[in-house]
Amino acid sequence: MRNLLLLLLLHFVQFITAANLPPGFVEIPLATGLDPTSMAQAPDGRIFITEKYGAVRVVENGQLLPDPFIQLPVDNFNERGLSGIAFHPDFSQNGYIYLYYTVESAGHNRLSRVQALGNYAIPGSEEVLLELDPLAGTIHNAGSMAFGPDGKLYLAVGEGANPASAPLLESLLGKVLRLNDDGTIPQDNPFYDQATGIYRAIYASGFRNPFSLAIQPGTGRLFVCDVGSSYFEEVNDVAGGYFYGWDLLEGNQNGQQVPPNYQDPLYSYSHNIGCAITGAAFYNPPVVQFPNDYIGKFFFGDYCNRRISILDPATGQYEGTFADNINRPLVILTGQAGELYYIARGGLGGGSEIDNTSSGEGILYRVDYVGDGAPVFSLQPHNVLVTIGENALFTVNANGSPTITYQWQRDGEDIPGATSDSLLLQTVMLADSGTLIQCLASNPFGQVTSMEATLRVTSNQRPVPIILTPTVDLMYAAGDTIWFSGEATDPETGPIQEDDLSWRLDLHHDQHTHPGLGPVYATGSGSYVVPRIGETDDNVWLRIYLTARDQAGLTKTVYRDIYPLKTRIRLESTPSGLPMRVDGKTFITPFEVTSVKGMLRQIQAQPSFQSLDTLTVFTNWTDGEITSARVLYAEEDLTVLHAVYEDVLLTGTGVYGQYHTLNTDTTFGELVFTQIDTTINFVWDQDAPSPNLPVDYFAVRWLGAVDPYFSEKYYF
Repeated sequence: MRNLLLLLLLHFVQFITAANLPPGFVEIPLATGLDPTSMAQAPDGRIFITEKYGAVRVVENGQLLPDPFIQLPVDNFNERGLSGIAFHPDFSQNGYIYLYYTVESAGHNRLSRVQALGNYAIPGSEEVLLELDPLAGTIHNAGSMAFGPDGKLYLAVGEGANPASAPLLESLLGKVLRLNDDGTIPQDNPFYDQATGIYRAIYASGFRNPFSLAIQPGTGRLFVCDVGSSYFEEVNDVAGGYFYGWDLLEGNQNGQQVPPNYQDPLYSYSHNIGCAITGAAFYNPPVVQFPNDYIGKFFFGDYCNRRISILDPATGQYEGTFADNINRPLVILTGQAGELYYIARGGLGGGSEIDNTSSGEGILYRVDYVGDGAPVFSLQPHNVLVTIGENALFTVNANGSPTITYQWQRDGEDIPGATSDSLLLQTVMLADSGTLIQCLASNPFGQVTSMEATLRVTSNQRPVPIILTPTVDLMYAAGDTIWFSGEATDPETGPIQEDDLSWRLDLHHDQHTHPGLGPVYATGSGSYVVPRIGETDDNVWLRIYLTARDQAGLTKTVYRDIYPLKTRIRLESTPSGLPMRVDGKTFITPFEVTSVKGMLRQIQAQPSFQSLDTLTVFTNWTDGEITSARVLYAEEDLTVLHAVYEDVLLTGTGVYGQYHTLNTDTTFGELVFTQIDTTINFVWDQDAPSPNLPVDYFAVRWLGAVDPYFSEKYYF
């Protein structure tokens, strides 16, 4: 177990990256190698983290404990798994912790509670409080929850891939629920008299994937962040009895027919800015650490734009970015001592089922405000074990402002010229074994000393690992299964057991990498299925690593690169010279793109365009497809797709208008129409259908063919 934990540590150190924070703020990574979904803080300061595969992990005194608090059997496919946690308000007395997870082999989510005894759940203490409705798919589970000042538990539930369930009082999906601490339903719930049975727990409706929620200390305001579909991400100020839009609309109402209890979001932003709103936290801690400007503000993250942003709850106004360069911010928590915690989930982030199922890259960070203070080490030096004649590398990182200077020391004495954030000792010998290494970090406000790291030198030779498969000539297509195997030898003792072998696989893209598999421990063989959804550029390849460890603790890693089979996709149109999009990038026909064989590619021909009195509309692809947007698995050496258009004159009575919401996003380099608000038919060469329409953009529908066609843009 000790060697396994060391391997984990060594693997994940290289993926730690620093966020960009405002001046005076520093961050420290507390736990790495996580597959995280949520977290909560116990009254004594411990951080409990839910991992998607069913484990609850504990961070105590800044250290991730090796054993889980509990591990539940869960359905962990795609977005399913263990995804919510909350502490009872009287946790110090009763030890209750609430968990929300997808039940294994059952197709629905569950709310239960367990009792804690120290850092472990009492065996057999789980009480099932609520079994939720069956899920239509493996997405949109949500699961964030918290206790309000009224002592009630508020739980956000996704619509589970069934959008139609969100408005219904006959389904718990797409709702915020309100429950007593024992799972019973309060009689003062807003729909208690309208609904029946478990549906009386509904507090608010109309949510798609309310991934995170937070309750503001002092005011009790409940903010729910709802992940949008195609257009908008929302921060909703939730009150009992209200409907928050899904599945009728996203963002603010703009002409849609809505029920009387509808409520606009407090704040929303388009997919120009981000794509998935995640963490949620108010900065109202018992002890204030941040500057006064942050008190009472609402922090939220976006999984795609790598930021944590700030909102003023009093006005609903966006106040800018707090931190960026975060590898997929997932959850945010305000600590009791005024610190801020956030988790970066990492992973591929392509949205595929494989990517969503697990990460292994998650990191918990603590953010503190030091102002004009001494630096803070965010990465400490680690012990190093090398063999005679090798180099030894030590690395640190410190946060603070202004610019930090470093000075490395060896056995308490400064090393001349060693003034960077890394130290390389070359060609070490047995006499160097036991040397103590530390680093000083300084700025004008003070100096701090890192932890000591020990250099160990041995006369043993490193093990010799060999990758047997895949062979050097193997090439892959997306969707292929790659089988790997290997072995290793210790020069001193002979063959190394499989228990001391580990594997990992990285996806290389241009100059950077994404983790693809592992690390996988204690095996000499295995397999990896290449995703068919993900990075679409063709300058990619796979690199598989085999690491062997000998009895002395020495390791050696070898790797093998596997390159992709490629194909060409040619896009044409009649007439030529038209814009066409491939995976969101716009090209002008005719053109060709190269692709890894088997990758899913998204092709979108412009549905229509207009010049003077002529509307040109897409009719079909020459291979028989009739929708302008399509997907393609690039299987052949060359695939040709040809889009056919025809012209329609905008005269006579056959052309009618249809009013659309105007989105500021761009498709084909132009403003486009997105969500239909209301349909108003009118004769094209007459006046506008209504002087009250808020914008002067109209889409055109041509009714002279079997199917309606829509233009992208028309100025009426």
